[in-house]
Amino acid sequence: MSKRTPSELTEKLLMNMVKAEETGQIDPSICKELSIFHSHFEKLKDFWLKEGRDLKSSFALFHASKNCCNILGIMIKRFKNAHEENQNPAVAIDAISVLPSIFELKDILDNLKPDEVDRSISYNILDRVRDLRIHARRLQMLPSEEEEVKKISLKKSKNGFEAFSKNVLGMYFEEQGSS
Repeated sequence: MSKRTPSELTEKLLMNMVKAEETGQIDPSICKELSIFHSHFEKLKDFWLKEGRDLKSSFALFHASKNCCNILGIMIKRFKNAHEENQNPAVAIDAISVLPSIFELKDILDNLKPDEVDRSISYNILDRVRDLRIHARRLQMLPSEEEEVKKISLKKSKNGFEAFSKNVLGMYFEEQGSS
C-alpha cells in the first residue's frame, strides 16, 4: 500500500482529520493518503471481479470494494473543494464518522481468500456495506445513483454478465447433479 504500514497510515490520516476538525484547516496530505486507500480498494475490486471463485462468494467482496472506492472518491473531492465550498471542518467531521467502517471492511477484505468465503461471511459483509452506504448517503459521501451507473462500462458489464451467466449455469448443473 505504502512505505508505511497500513496502521501507521490509518493513524496519521485520522490524526490529520482530527487536526482539521479542531483548526478548520485541511492538511493537503489528507487527499494523498485517502488516494492510497482508494487505489488499494481499486485493486481489491479488480481482484474480486477477476479472481472470485464463484458469484456467491465474490459478489459481496467486489460490492464492498466498489462502494469503498466510490465513498473515498467523493470524500477526496469534498476535501479538495472544502475551502471553496466552505466545508471546513464539516468534511473532516463527516470523514471521521465514515472512515472506521471503511477501515473495518479493508481489514476483512485484506484477510480473506477466495476459498474462505461462505454465505455467512458474504451476508456479514453485505450488511456492513448497507450500513456504510446509509451512513455515507446521509453525509453526502455517496455518489448519486446516476453517477454510480455512469461508472459502469459497457464492456465490463458484458464481461460481468457473461461470468454471471456461467456461474448461474454452473450452479444449476451442480444442483441437478445433487438431486
